[in-house]
Amino acid sequence: MTWQPIETAPKDATHVLIYLPKGVRTVREAFWATPWEDAPEDRCYWMTPKGPGGRGYTIFPNGVTHWMPLPPPPTEAE
Repeated sequence: MTWQPIETAPKDATHVLIYLPKGVRTVREAFWATPWEDAPEDRCYWMTPKGPGGRGYTIFPNGVTHWMPLPPPPTEAE
């Protein structure tokens, strides 16, 4: 797995790792969120799966530069 340009990231709610070079926490798990059906891309954003009170954090796309697929979960042997 290698980092890929954010323009190639899936935009179907697939969870991925995103990279924010200027963030406090630069690598986060996130998914592309569409606030309503057929929303224009400039109204969409990255969302983390969990945050305070069970809600995720909104991350605006202009700071995200790269993405990577999530690694597979460990096996029982690991």
